[in-house]
Amino acid sequence: MGKFPFKTLFFLGTLGYILPMVEILEDAQKWMETKETAVVIAVLIEIEGSAVRGKGAVMAVNSDGLMTGSISGGCIESTVLNVSERVFKTRRPEIIKFCQIDDEILGSVSPCGGELTVAVGILDPEILNSFSILLESGRGGRWGLVSSGPRKTDAGAMFVMDSNGLLMPGSFRELEADFPEETVKIGNKVRESEKTGIRSLGGYQVFSVLLKPSPQLVIVGASHIGTALAKTAKVTGYRVTVVDPRAVFARVDRFESSVHLLNAWPRKAFKTINFTPYTAIAVITHDTKIDDQALRLAFETNNFYIGALGSSSTHKERVERLVAQGLSESDCGKIHSPIGIRIDSANPEEIAISIMAEIIREYRLKYGKHS
Repeated sequence: MGKFPFKTLFFLGTLGYILPMVEILEDAQKWMETKETAVVIAVLIEIEGSAVRGKGAVMAVNSDGLMTGSISGGCIESTVLNVSERVFKTRRPEIIKFCQIDDEILGSVSPCGGELTVAVGILDPEILNSFSILLESGRGGRWGLVSSGPRKTDAGAMFVMDSNGLLMPGSFRELEADFPEETVKIGNKVRESEKTGIRSLGGYQVFSVLLKPSPQLVIVGASHIGTALAKTAKVTGYRVTVVDPRAVFARVDRFESSVHLLNAWPRKAFKTINFTPYTAIAVITHDTKIDDQALRLAFETNNFYIGALGSSSTHKERVERLVAQGLSESDCGKIHSPIGIRIDSANPEEIAISIMAEIIREYRLKYGKHS
């Protein structure tokens, strides 16, 4: 592991840092609930050069020294753990800068080759709750913090903003009490921001993360492949809805509680689903009546991906049926089938991995690496 010299640039006021990663959010909530103790969050807020993670990457540390998440490829996490210990003791959040070095005594060159600025501070429970609500909505929004301002007390004011541009509970706590008009001004400026990074807003430096709507996977088919795919999708951060009119498969005991399960035909179920440009649809019942209905309806929704289970010959017959039912050959050409990337899958779990790999590839091609 490479080592980096760091220096404290300045201290921040009472501060909570929020993370755009579901798995870290869940761990932080568990730590707070079970330990009733503080959690330290480290956020990557600035990058000069290249880096493994993008701006807004987060790791969290509890009072026992347990860590979740990452802000690099592993080259600076140990130093952040040391800084976290100091923050636990002083309750004074810090912003630190990690500089690339090439020195036989001090350490090795960073694998990512860049200089990273990281904010480390105590997580504000109310901000955490607001961010949790924002994630559950799946509609996107913004979050960030004031890194510096005209007054020393300005630094560290956190905010979470919903998809309508409204500030959520806990936002700008440090400013709201004494300078409510400043909160309004900063909120208005942040609302106009379309990129993640630090911006100069009047006399303030504000780090803002733009959160696109959460990616969603709609799985038509609750059989063994469907259960495996739902698990894989959840691990990769997707919200999951499973549709299947067959009661023998569409049972709540077969899926995690966070999976939205609809025991209904696609024509009824699709009316209740909020399809967005960040939605993928995987049709995998292998029952022509269900699959054909789902595929016809899929082209009436917002989505970035449509895939269907079946061999090349099966799909050829499927296309003939769909065209006869009124779907254009052009639309049929957009269906990914056989579904998934080719890895010679031998079981449901491997099929699920191949499907998610194809979905992730299509998502990244359309929306980029750090979306």
